[in-house]
Amino acid sequence: MRSTVVALVLAAVSLTACGATAPCGTSTCAGCCDASGVCRTGEGVDACGRGGLACAACAAGLVCGPLRACVTPTVSGGEPDGGATPDAGAQPRCGKTTVTCSDQVIQRLNLFTTPNTTPNALVDAIDGAGFSTEVNATAGAVGGQINPTQSFVYAKFTPNGLEQVPLSDTAALESLEWDIAFRRFIVRLNGGDSGPSCVQATIVEGTPYERVTAAPAGATWQSDDYLSDDCMMFRDDGFGLMTPPLTALTPYYNYAGCVKMTNRTFVVRTRLGRAVKFTVQRYYQTEVGQQVCETMSRAPGASAPGGYLKVRWQLLD
Repeated sequence: MRSTVVALVLAAVSLTACGATAPCGTSTCAGCCDASGVCRTGEGVDACGRGGLACAACAAGLVCGPLRACVTPTVSGGEPDGGATPDAGAQPRCGKTTVTCSDQVIQRLNLFTTPNTTPNALVDAIDGAGFSTEVNATAGAVGGQINPTQSFVYAKFTPNGLEQVPLSDTAALESLEWDIAFRRFIVRLNGGDSGPSCVQATIVEGTPYERVTAAPAGATWQSDDYLSDDCMMFRDDGFGLMTPPLTALTPYYNYAGCVKMTNRTFVVRTRLGRAVKFTVQRYYQTEVGQQVCETMSRAPGASAPGGYLKVRWQLLD
């Protein structure tokens, strides 16, 4: 028996000395991990990805782009083929840029390589001259769970409603096709640290949503800016959770035991220069649930889970 134990110990030491291969993951693989746990370069259409996340197989017609995400091929002029074509007569405010801290964004925001598959994630209703949109931003975190398992819901503002754009988180980091993205209570804009475009927002203080007709004169426009220039410092929303980023639209809520609404109105400026007034009315699934939060400073629980945003918005030009 003693000789058997000694043999097992020697075998374990031998394996350690030889250096057992660490499992493929975020700390061991710069590319992506395939289904068998092998680290791939992440540059192929059959295994596209980076940061040690799961490899994605690009759908027909897509390519693995420079940031190792499945994207629409570019055509002459540098614009994506489809989805980002400017409105008739509209001139883009910016071209496509590179998200400098994209690797840190992937890690910090726990981004995914496949699109959100939630059915009817965006449901529009006519609201005066604009829309009221119900957003299912749970991203797979249901039944009292809080950690998402799917990508953000990506969308663009159109005259016909808020149109969902089927992008994965990693593909969105190099796509001009989206304006705004939702997951749980995080709302991102396509620009700055969140994307390669130049979508920005400004707060209209002291004016109710119904009375906002344009951005205020001399408005200060904000892009999503939650990582320092050297990508090392992460700026959170300031409410103590240390994980939600401080985005341009973060001031729509206060967090004190639950997600309370500030009822602020924003004007969002898209890449094509369109102005959109925007406000978030609810984070919990029902109006009653939101009122529990507002009046009792606690989450309403299973009766009204979080991640079901109701937003109002209107194109102003």
